[in-house]
Amino acid sequence: MYFAASVAGHALSAVVLKCDASSDAERREREDAADDETARVIMKSLGGIGNAWAWKALSAQREARATRAVAAEALGNAFFRFGGDVREQAAKALLVVGDASTPSVIAIARKNASAELAADLELLDRRSATKPTR
Repeated sequence: MYFAASVAGHALSAVVLKCDASSDAERREREDAADDETARVIMKSLGGIGNAWAWKALSAQREARATRAVAAEALGNAFFRFGGDVREQAAKALLVVGDASTPSVIAIARKNASAELAADLELLDRRSATKPTR
């Protein structure tokens, strides 16, 4: 419940900022900050929804695989799109989800990655390989 309310609140803030009548440069700066904050909340929510340990306690393993795969895909996309602390939040959530697709998502992303993204992908790959959910 808290996550849903938090996501909705941040999404609403982003919409309000986009409707603001201030200068274009100021509005873009605030939109970027709102987008990053919204992304952080979403990363945390996806990590909670796809949590590998939580799903192991349930008998709905088919649903678990599907949910975790969707969460991992969305988190992977966020990891590639954002940088800095948003990327780190996505990495942490990917590790919590621990989906089997994570190594292949990393390998595919490496093909067209910038030097910075390639280094972050290497670190994520090493962190992912040592997670107990693997």
